[in-house]
Amino acid sequence: MMKRAIIIGVILMLLTGATAGCQRAEGDVSRQLHTADSLMDLRPDSALTILSHIKSHSLRGELRPWHALLFNKAMLKNHRADTTDTLINIAVDHYSGRGDSLDYQSVYYQGVIYNNINSPGKSLVALHEAHEKATAAGNLFYQAMSARELSTAYYGLDNVAKELEWAEKAKQLFTKAKKPLHAAWMDIDIADALTYNHRPAEALEVIANVDESLLGEDSLFRSKILKSKATAQHMADDYAGTAATYTQLLEEGTDIGPNHKFRFASALMHLGRDDEAMRLIEDAEHYRMHEPDSLYRLSLLADIYAKKGNMAAAYELRTEYARKLGLSDEKKLIVSPTDLLTDTYRLRIDNQNLRLKYNRLLTYGVMLGALLLVVLLCVYFSRRLYVQRLEKEKSLAELSTLHEDLKFKSQTLSLSQERYEQLEAQRNILREDLDRSRKTLSDSQDKYRALEAEKDSLQSLVQLRENEFRKELKSLFSRQVDMLDDVYGMWFRNSDTLPGNKVYKDTLSTIRRLSDSKTVEDLAELIDRYNDNWMSRFKSVYIDLSRNDYLLSLYLYIGFRAESIAVLMDKKTTQAVHTAKHKLKVKLLKNTHHVELDILSHLHMNDSMR
Repeated sequence: MMKRAIIIGVILMLLTGATAGCQRAEGDVSRQLHTADSLMDLRPDSALTILSHIKSHSLRGELRPWHALLFNKAMLKNHRADTTDTLINIAVDHYSGRGDSLDYQSVYYQGVIYNNINSPGKSLVALHEAHEKATAAGNLFYQAMSARELSTAYYGLDNVAKELEWAEKAKQLFTKAKKPLHAAWMDIDIADALTYNHRPAEALEVIANVDESLLGEDSLFRSKILKSKATAQHMADDYAGTAATYTQLLEEGTDIGPNHKFRFASALMHLGRDDEAMRLIEDAEHYRMHEPDSLYRLSLLADIYAKKGNMAAAYELRTEYARKLGLSDEKKLIVSPTDLLTDTYRLRIDNQNLRLKYNRLLTYGVMLGALLLVVLLCVYFSRRLYVQRLEKEKSLAELSTLHEDLKFKSQTLSLSQERYEQLEAQRNILREDLDRSRKTLSDSQDKYRALEAEKDSLQSLVQLRENEFRKELKSLFSRQVDMLDDVYGMWFRNSDTLPGNKVYKDTLSTIRRLSDSKTVEDLAELIDRYNDNWMSRFKSVYIDLSRNDYLLSLYLYIGFRAESIAVLMDKKTTQAVHTAKHKLKVKLLKNTHHVELDILSHLHMNDSMR
C-alpha cells in the first residue's frame, strides 16, 4: 500500500508540473503575440521575426488563429506574399460570425492573399464579405482597405469600369477615415483606372491635384505618380509630355522597368528620335520580361526598322511576333503594307513619266532626222559631191550617237517594267493574305456566336438551379414556422397552469423576444431576401400602420395561427387576435394597392373572419 501511494503521488506531481509548464509556455506565446501586434505598424519586420519563431502547429485555443492572422498580416506588410491560403483559413474559420475586428480582418487578408496568388474570383467573394462586415461594424479604415483591394481584383479580371468605381470609393472612405496619405495613394489607382477607361485627360487632372506636401521623402510614391502621369500622357497621344516625364524619372534615378521603357521608346519614335528609341529598347533587353512586354518590344523594333527602310529585318521581327502569338504561316504579319503599296504607285508614275520622255525623245529624233534630211538635200543640190559626202558622214555619226542614247533609254525602261511586275506580284500576295484573314475572322465570329448560345444555355441552367434552391429553402422555412406555431399554440393552451413556475417565466421571456425590434427587422429582412422584397414594398404602401398592425401583418405573412399570435402579442384570448385581424383587414382594403400586392392572399385573410 505504501509503494502504491508513493507511485500515485509521483504521477500526480509530474502531471501538475507538466500542466504548469504548458500554462507558462502559453503565457509566453501570448506575450509574444501581443508584442508582435504592437510592432505591426511601425516595425513590421520585427513583428515578422517574432512570429516566425513561434511554432503554429503546437498552439491551442485562441492562440493559433490569432497567430495565423498576425503572421499573414506581417508577411503582407513586409511585401512577402504567402503562396497558399492554408494558414489564413484557420483564422477565417475561427473568427467567422463574430462580427468583430478579428472577423473582418481575417476575411480581408484572405482576399488579399487570393489576389496575390492570382485567384481574383475567390478574392472578390472574400473582399466583398470583408467590406460588408467592416461596414456593419462601422470601421471606415477597413472599409477603405477592402474597397482598395476590390479595385485590384477587378483590375486582374480586366473589368476597368469596376476597378475605377471601387478605387474612387476607397479614396472617399480613406478621406472620411482621416487617412490623407492612404487617400493620396488611391489617386494613383484612380488615375490608372481612368487611363485604361480611355479617359486620360481626367487621369492627368487627378495627378495634377495630388497634395505635394504628402510626398515627403517617399521616393516610391513620387515615382508611382510620375509613371501614372506618363501612362496617361501616352494614352492621350501627348508624346512630347510622355518623353519629358520619363526623362525626369530617369534623371531622378528611378528604374522604370521594361513596360515603361517601351512606352518611352514609342513616344521617342513618334517624335522622330528613332536612334534614342532603339537604344532604349536594346537596354530593356537585359531585363526579365513578361510575354506582353516581349511582344511589345518586337512590335516597336519592327516599326523602327520599317521607318528606316529595312523591310527585311522588319519582316523577320513580325514573323517572330506572329510565332509567339501562335499564328500560322498564313497569318504572318507583313510590316507596313501601306508603304509597299505607296512604293508601287510611285514606281508606276515613274514608269509613265519614262514612257512620255521616251516618246518625246523619239519625236524629237524624227524631227531632227527630217531636218537633217532636208539639209542634206539642199547641200546635195548646192555643193559638190565631196562636200555632200562629208556632210553625209557627219550625219551618220550623229545618227549613231542618237541610236546609242535610244538603246540606253530602252534598257532603263525594261528594268523599270520588271520592277513594276515584281511590285504587282507582291500586291497580289497581300490581297490573298487579306482574303484569308477575312475568312478567319468569319470563322471566329461563328465560334463566338456558338459560345454565346452555350452561355445562354448555362445561364438558364443556373436560373433553374437557383429556383430549385429557393423552393427548398422556402420549404425548410415553412417547416420551421409550423414547428414554432405548434409550440406557441401548446404554450397558449397550457399557460394558465404554469404561471408560478420559474421555467414558465424564463420561457415566456424567451418567446416574447421574438417580437422585439431586432428580431422583427431580421424576420422582415429574411422575407424580403427570398420573396422579392415583399415586406419592404408592403411597408412603403401602408405607411400609416401602427407598430402592432405591422407586427400582426408580419406574423400573418409567416403563417402563425391565432394562438401563437396571442402569445407573441401578449393577448389574453384568440378572439382579441381575430378582432385585431378584422380591423387590420378594414385598414388594408381602404388602399387600392392591396390588389397589386395580393394582400389578402399573403396575409391569409381570404377565409372568414371568426
